[in-house]
Amino acid sequence: MDQNSETIDEKKKTQIEEQIVRSIITAYERREIEYYELKEAAKYTLDHIDNVKTYFDLLYFLENLSGYWKIFKNILTLESGVKEKMKEQEIINRLSQHIKNIAH
Repeated sequence: MDQNSETIDEKKKTQIEEQIVRSIITAYERREIEYYELKEAAKYTLDHIDNVKTYFDLLYFLENLSGYWKIFKNILTLESGVKEKMKEQEIINRLSQHIKNIAH
């Protein structure tokens, strides 16, 4: 299965939204962003999160978000790492299946 086309469920979207909200609040409390930036980041998120349907969409959304506001870079990094682990697991599964097929 192509990991880029893997569908993102509502649970995952909610998890990402919660991470974004926590990042906004933390950055605002630390004075890393101004109030108007907080509002813009929240608006951008609300305007675009519904368009996220696949893992590729999610990474694209997070890349854009972190491009506008660096405070979201760690969410992008985390999700990119998750994608890499998914790729590794897919390779392991394919190799395991191949080995099983050879053994029979």
